Amino acid sequence: MVRKRNVKMNSKIDNFKGEHNIRNIDGSVRLYYNGDVVSKSGKLYIATKNISGYSPEHGKNVGWEEYGKTSSYKFTSSELEPEISNEGDFWFNTNTGFLYIYVKDKDGEQWMEV
Repeated sequence: MVRKRNVKMNSKIDNFKGEHNIRNIDGSVRLYYNGDVVSKSGKLYIATKNISGYSPEHGKNVGWEEYGKTSSYKFTSSELEPEISNEGDFWFNTNTGFLYIYVKDKDGEQWMEV
């Protein structure tokens, strides 16, 4: 099967903060704002309130919610799109700053900008 790969670049996702870190480079505790999106252990998390000092793996009680918790997906952060992808996988293009999800639709299988 040949996969159709069509990367659409319309707008930049401003609230994706990359891999989660408890501390900034200077050692201070990092603050994430409501709506910030981070990756941790191959999963995406969204801050549901302003939060600092807690890993996304601590969950809803501290202000993190796993994105797409009901489905299994892979998260990749790189300049090039992943070679092998399944529906629901995410790819953050480190070169452009765009976030994509891999979908199957009437046009085939492709990367769609989130």
